[in-house]
Amino acid sequence: MLKIKQLRKAKNESQTELSKVVGVSLRTIQNYESGGVDIPSKSLEIIAKHYDVSIAYLFSEENDVVNFKSNKLIHKGIEVPNDLVIDYVCDNWSKLMDNRLFSATFKAEGLKYYLTLKESTK
Repeated sequence: MLKIKQLRKAKNESQTELSKVVGVSLRTIQNYESGGVDIPSKSLEIIAKHYDVSIAYLFSEENDVVNFKSNKLIHKGIEVPNDLVIDYVCDNWSKLMDNRLFSATFKAEGLKYYLTLKESTK
């Protein structure tokens, strides 16, 4: 199942807002989220870029959503406290960056986030 709905909710966006970003109707977004239609590659690219994830992530089994801009981690719909995120990211940095599902953009933003976290723990 695609993670479009999970990502959209983590960003507090409505289906209408996402439909405007992608350039499709509200009904089309509803169909994307329910898996009722095949999603054109152009729409997948727009959605992945909008949520700063790879297209592969949209199809992965991974359940975590990371928003580097707001320094939040959402795990199974629950926001994880920043101190736990800091500990986890710092302890598992190499392993996280070896994951081939992450795009280069995601890794670059992740590096900035990681450095910010390391700085804040000093």
